Amino acid sequence: MSVRQDPPAGSVDRALPPDPVAPGGLAEFARGLRAGAVTAEDATAAYLKRIAILEPHLGAFAHLDGPRAIDNAGAVDRMLSSGVDLGPLMGVPMAVKDIIAVDGMPTAAGSKVDVSDIIGGQGTFIQRLRRAGCVVLGKTVTVEFAFGAGPHAAGTPWNPWDESVHRIPGGSSSGSAVAVAAGMCAFALGTDTGGSVRIPAALCGVAGLKTTHGLWPLDGVLPAAPSFDTMGLLAATAADLSYIYAAVQGAKSPPLAELGNLTLGRPRGFFSDLVDPDVEACIDAALAAAEAEGATVREIAFPEAEVARNYAIVVPTEFLSVLTRERFLAIREQLDPDVAARIAVALEVSPDRHRDLMRDRPALCRAAARLGDVDAIVTPTAPLLAVPMTRFADDDFARDYHRRITDKTRAANVLDLCAVTIPVLEPQSKLPAGLQLMCRRGEDAKALSLAQALEACLPRPEVRPSAENDRNRDT
Repeated sequence: MSVRQDPPAGSVDRALPPDPVAPGGLAEFARGLRAGAVTAEDATAAYLKRIAILEPHLGAFAHLDGPRAIDNAGAVDRMLSSGVDLGPLMGVPMAVKDIIAVDGMPTAAGSKVDVSDIIGGQGTFIQRLRRAGCVVLGKTVTVEFAFGAGPHAAGTPWNPWDESVHRIPGGSSSGSAVAVAAGMCAFALGTDTGGSVRIPAALCGVAGLKTTHGLWPLDGVLPAAPSFDTMGLLAATAADLSYIYAAVQGAKSPPLAELGNLTLGRPRGFFSDLVDPDVEACIDAALAAAEAEGATVREIAFPEAEVARNYAIVVPTEFLSVLTRERFLAIREQLDPDVAARIAVALEVSPDRHRDLMRDRPALCRAAARLGDVDAIVTPTAPLLAVPMTRFADDDFARDYHRRITDKTRAANVLDLCAVTIPVLEPQSKLPAGLQLMCRRGEDAKALSLAQALEACLPRPEVRPSAENDRNRDT
């Protein structure tokens, strides 16, 4: 397993350079790159310096590939200067969740156990991004096998929103969310099987996209549950998500929707159940701001979402099928005990039980896609804010957290919807919550259009997360 490449003590200039993409987002960065106002190599060097200063404290990266990233960025600059333009993502420094294979980098999947034979070599999607000129900085930390949204036995990344208290960053794409939130990359890749992009995005105050199942290829990615696995994106804003999505799709960036023409459905019951008051206040404030701009928000029935709870055993069952029962039993004692316990649930599930659970899914998906006259379903992304890591010492709290944390996100995977989360803040809140928008299968561009419109009418923090104020911390 690769370890983080921390710089020698005293070897790093402690002045934190500005995030080269943050001022105007990816679209402005691309214009500046082509105008000669910035180079890919300078941007990459700035991110690597930010990583050198912040990473020893935040712990977002499993592997850094700085020298190769600088070389690749220099090659991008030379191509641009010679008139070769690879497209909108050319020269953009990014990070990749460590269950996704990248040529020349190890893929540990957050584990001491080697599962690279299951992952395989670099897949189609990473190849597409690299051919588009993206600069891969390194691999980000994940929960072992991407199996959970809680603490990591090998060390949990530090949520950048609190400089003095170690708070949970969510998971399983925890390192990707932390890296984006702290300005250590322009965007990051994650994967989402039941909320693994959206939950860390919400807790770390960034935007996250769970794509329609099957939209982007998953070869070269560790399968968690092939029926539900999707590739996902994490970026500072919904506008940046839209920019990346359009570049990958070879389409124009989805424009902002007109809020005055929007009808948003807010389901109660299941989606209001066990939501902390601080999260509810953030969601209420966000939707009130949308209504002030002309959007219509009305309560709807969405009973299909409740069946998502019944699919909690499907994911471990499918993963056990990929890993094999014999292999799991052989390596069980080497795994994070919490991860092993989640997988072990599947040992008692027969193939017939799995077929029974999946038999009704197509009809449920069709029912869920009939959203009536609403443009999207809006819900909390996670039912609670980023809690201190010390709370997980309480076994009752830990069990409650794991039971609740994917309740609001899992429905999109089970019911074959696409979803976006954007950060929302209520005036009294010091930590962000996430507002989730779910749209029909294939409506990823629409979901991003709606997310951008909502983002435009919501307050943003005056500064980026506390890593920006952490310039002189003794790490």
